[in-house]
Amino acid sequence: MVAVKQFGSASMVRGEPIREWEGLLAMEETGRAPRPLSCQLSTESAEVSMEWIADSVPLEQCMDAPWVPSELASCLVSLFAATPRLGFERVGCMTEMERQVNQWQPGGVPPSPDCMRVISHATECLSHVDFSAEALARPRVFSNGDGNIANYLCSGHKMYVVDFENAGYSTLEFELAELMEHVSFLPYRSHYELFSVAETLADSKFLMTCRRLQATWWLQQLQPGGRFHLANPPEWTVIQSTHLAALLME
Repeated sequence: MVAVKQFGSASMVRGEPIREWEGLLAMEETGRAPRPLSCQLSTESAEVSMEWIADSVPLEQCMDAPWVPSELASCLVSLFAATPRLGFERVGCMTEMERQVNQWQPGGVPPSPDCMRVISHATECLSHVDFSAEALARPRVFSNGDGNIANYLCSGHKMYVVDFENAGYSTLEFELAELMEHVSFLPYRSHYELFSVAETLADSKFLMTCRRLQATWWLQQLQPGGRFHLANPPEWTVIQSTHLAALLME
């Protein structure tokens, strides 16, 4: 079965088609992503064709399977070790997220006092971290650039990663933190054991720092006027605030 991903002119400006294609090529030898077939990158409406993964189901449907933690770790090892021909940084890199967290201002409707207290506490804690220095000092890994849990599929007892339009280089801890803290995982936080094997790959202290950064960004974006406010249930803001407060205590 062939899947065709199409890109509009705005995506072309952001370089999404070339990132998608180069990401698939980089992952081809690993067998952990759809096999790239063809691309058309020179038109205003670009497209990338790939061989879809047969009999695949979303990771959400496999979370209780005992083989998932080790298989997720193996999938991430393959992803992080891939070497694309283009050495670009991922979209939404760690230093860019830090900048957005620091520059965030409430929208038209102010957050609740509890949310503002948590956000203020988090940004104060994060201000003591030199993320630019960390990004330079730590080894670079390849990433698909999107921690949405929907981008991980299972077929049989094997896991695959899809969606490379934001792909590029990053740091391991930031990428693992994005998976753990992405808002798409919020309903499944009782399943953090999914990451029990993958966490052994990371510097635990810096992983927690990156989780706090990610969780702060998501809490800000769930506020009125934020990018993801209307796309998610309103009660998620309170859940995320409580979650971030707990992370700050660890």
